[in-house]
Amino acid sequence: MSGDLMFLYGNIKCKGRLKCWRFTAESGCKFHEGHNTKSRVLAPKRRVRGGWDCAQMDKYKLSSVKRTPQEAVMFLVSGLSVIGILPFAVLRLIRHETMLMLLDFGLMIGITALAVYLYRSRAIRLVSIVNTVFYSVGMVLVVYTRGESLVYWAFPVMIATFFLLKPHEAALSNSVTMLALVYALIQHVTPLNFATITVTLLIVNLYSYLFAVRTQQQHDSLSQQASKDFLTGAGNRLALEAQLAAAVSGFQKSRVVASLVLLDIDHFKTVNDSYGHVFGDAVLVRLSEIVRARIRNSDAFFRYGGEEFVVIAMGSSLDATVKLAEELRQRVQAAKLVPAQELTVSLGVAELREGQSSADWLARADSALYDAKRSGRNMTRVAP
Repeated sequence: MSGDLMFLYGNIKCKGRLKCWRFTAESGCKFHEGHNTKSRVLAPKRRVRGGWDCAQMDKYKLSSVKRTPQEAVMFLVSGLSVIGILPFAVLRLIRHETMLMLLDFGLMIGITALAVYLYRSRAIRLVSIVNTVFYSVGMVLVVYTRGESLVYWAFPVMIATFFLLKPHEAALSNSVTMLALVYALIQHVTPLNFATITVTLLIVNLYSYLFAVRTQQQHDSLSQQASKDFLTGAGNRLALEAQLAAAVSGFQKSRVVASLVLLDIDHFKTVNDSYGHVFGDAVLVRLSEIVRARIRNSDAFFRYGGEEFVVIAMGSSLDATVKLAEELRQRVQAAKLVPAQELTVSLGVAELREGQSSADWLARADSALYDAKRSGRNMTRVAP
């Protein structure tokens, strides 16, 4: 290739984690995290000199991740808004209603620009707030310009606000919008029409608020169920991966230290074989209670799989976390969870380091845990 290498970039799933990889004609497929593998090409070819830098790779990975439901709703609302406004903008252009035509086209351009920005940046929170302001201010200006005949736009705008913001935020935003509408209408409509418009808007907002609150409660309940281990109540693997990523991000951005404890019950298979799986499940539940009784509110507790558990100690130094691990080990041993048999745990501790990924952090704790296992069990080992 006369000095130029052909680089192919893509994303693949490995043990539930999204990894970025690079293929070169000379080196084959390589994970940037250092794991060698072979894989078929998933991304279109691109010829570059010297490869992509980190910013380009982050941008590519960002655009490749699956869109969230919130983003899908935002794109839907934006698309429907543009489709709904466009015919009126064209009609006002034909009628030479310059002010309203400019307002309509301005709204469409702004909504489209925000949708493009969301697609590129995935800043859903910011785009939701700005879109709400766009819709509300645009609707009030239209009503202020043309009066009562266009007040019906207030209904879809206020309903859409509950799709874009949290219920209490949407209620507050719509209250401000209603005050602006009152100022725009009170001197130009009859008292009966004014009362009718006000009451119907209040009813629509009330029903929308109740529906949004109920939907949010159901969403929170389902999210909690999806992130909890059904037996112990500890966080599951999905929640663990999210918390690990949050800890790494917090360390990179704000230097918030964190340490990780990986705990494994010694000879747990013997407990299941001797007393049955129902008793084994009861042991797991009781151990989880012991751990939760000791850790802080700021710490996070997860079931990693089988008889393995993870504690993420946010804002905790390595020394403090080692002390925590030793206390957990001693408490489990003193609890006498199995009759006529001493139940112990082995623990591995690792402090998050500069430039380390969540996978590497967890792997270091796992290595420390197995060092404790190899050294005789019922002990704590610290990752170097």
